Amino acid sequence: MVRIATLLGGKARLAPIEFMQGDAEDCSSIPDQSVDLITAATAAHWFDMERFWPTTARVLKPGGTVAISTIWRIYVHPGLTSHAEELQKILVELEQGTLGPYQKPGNWSLMGLYEDLQMPWSLANACDSFAEKSYSRQIWTQHGLPEADGSYVCGVRLLTLDETEKSIATISAVTRWREAHLELANTGNDCVTAAFTKIKNILRGDANTRVTMVGPTVLVTLKRSK
Repeated sequence: MVRIATLLGGKARLAPIEFMQGDAEDCSSIPDQSVDLITAATAAHWFDMERFWPTTARVLKPGGTVAISTIWRIYVHPGLTSHAEELQKILVELEQGTLGPYQKPGNWSLMGLYEDLQMPWSLANACDSFAEKSYSRQIWTQHGLPEADGSYVCGVRLLTLDETEKSIATISAVTRWREAHLELANTGNDCVTAAFTKIKNILRGDANTRVTMVGPTVLVTLKRSK
């Protein structure tokens, strides 16, 4: 992300925009009150917020912004894939039923689109450097549904079932399920394999059958007090 941003460049009112990468809970190499904007994409659900918010409060300029975003692409496009409702039920059962006991708080936070993401005022040692009234949480394509104009903020992805299966297999809860079921992992009774066998049967397809996937996008923003 930093590399692409640097390539794109840009100028602020007084100088070229400078991009830096830092540790979410440390940023010790970044001077106090030197940053206008802190961003984190598809990562904040694993942060230690008790350390993250005090760190951002230190490096942000007064009035600076924290912008946290993520996308959860596990919805079957209802208009571009046949039997979408049936396929979606299988994916939800896999995600919340079979894998439910193996989901960590960070997984649930991601799937909940950061609704329960810990804010600075809710910490054990509340961080008062942020204005609660500046908090904003915007969601696009919620429940996999398009915006009023029919658009999807992060677009749609046309994938083969094999690509979709491999993508879902990278979810950390799948890894934990497989560790707990070594005798079933990567067999026909593997949790992901079994789910996609059902999907292939419904579609009467194979690994190369294509499905269109979409996902909701969320952006949480918060400003440092001046």
